[in-house]
This record gives sequence, structure tokens and C-alpha cells, in this order.
Amino acid sequence: MFDEKEFFERTPKGLLIRAPILKITPVALADLRLYTMFCDVEVSGLGKIKTSGQEMIITDILIFPQKCSNVGTGLDENGLFDFIGSIPGEENDDDYRLWWHSHVWMLPHWSLTDNRTIERFHYADFWVSIVTNKWHQQGARVDFFNPMRIIFDDLPLSLSEPFDEKNLWFLMRKRFYDAGIEGKIRKNVRNIEEEIKQELLYHQIKKEVEEKFKKGARNNGKS
Repeated sequence: MFDEKEFFERTPKGLLIRAPILKITPVALADLRLYTMFCDVEVSGLGKIKTSGQEMIITDILIFPQKCSNVGTGLDENGLFDFIGSIPGEENDDDYRLWWHSHVWMLPHWSLTDNRTIERFHYADFWVSIVTNKWHQQGARVDFFNPMRIIFDDLPLSLSEPFDEKNLWFLMRKRFYDAGIEGKIRKNVRNIEEEIKQELLYHQIKKEVEEKFKKGARNNGKS
């Protein structure tokens, strides 16, 4: 587990590397909580990171078109590429180095699917990942891919400035309306839970019909 006071990880080259310090702005935390709270299923997105020495500060939280269920979420690659192509020239797409997702009501942990998703970002020097839930519990990690592969897990995530819980809830109410959080969820998140139920029902009905057909065929063969 991560030691908040002093944590070092020794690389294969024998170098001592200090764990990054993760912080998040109040606005970004408000948006992260709102997307998680108001989405009925898992949801994911990207975020903007500002680095300053050892600190990595999350400044923006975004979502993109995706298909989601109670047990999974995935970014639509076309939507992701469209987003990257729409970044203004004065912005740097290297700033978008956060992948976040929710586990709805489940405990925040890194599943095998999560680990595979993170490995897809190997083209970057580093990537920050956050998993959260509707209880506002969260896990955070930083994966370095270059110049060597290092994972810092169980990192604490603190606010970038003094901001108490009461004011955070006031900010969440303001962001809910000003940032159009609910509208962005409706626009980008496709809940496929009903599609999954229909698919399961289809296979169940198909199996029942086939069994009755085979039974009828056997009975006709005997007569």
C-alpha cells in the first residue's frame, strides 16, 4: 500500500523515483462526482493534466460517446479521434493524460479489463487513471511507459486548493446547471443494459423453440 509520508520505488536501473503527487481542482472533482452520480451505469472519459514538478493536477473532466452497462464501459474510438482532431491549435493534446471511469455502486478496484485499457495508452510517457463510484470512493494510479515501465498505485488524490465539503456540494449544484452535466450524459452515454436483456431473452426463447421443435420431430418420427 502507498505510504503518504515517504514512498519510493526502486527501478531496475537502481534509481530512486519519488511517487507523483496527484491533485484535482474543485471544478474537476465536482464534474467527476456528477457524471458518476447521474449516470445509471458505468461511465468513463478523459481528463486534462497539468504537471508542475512532482505534482500532477487534474484540471478538466470530459466524456465521449460510449456504450455502457452495469459492468462495463468503453470509449468510442471514432468519437475519441474526433475529439483529438478538434483540439484547438493553441492547446496541446499531450495534456490529456487522464482516463477515469466509474464502478457504479461497486468498490473501486482495477479489473483485468481496466488494466488492459490502461495498456492501450502505452504511446504516452505516462498516464493517470482514476476509478470511482457513487459513494465518492476512488482509486488512483499513475503508469509510466517511457523511459521505463513503472506503476504507482494506491495514490492519494487531494484538492489543488483549500475547499471544504459543503462548498464542494454548492459547486456541484452550480456545475450541474452551468456545465449541462445531465445533457452531456444523455448525449454521450448509451445504456446497453436493455439491449443485453433483450439479447438474453432472444437466446432463451430461441432455445425453447428449438427444443420444442426437436421434441415434436422425434414424436412424429415415432408415429
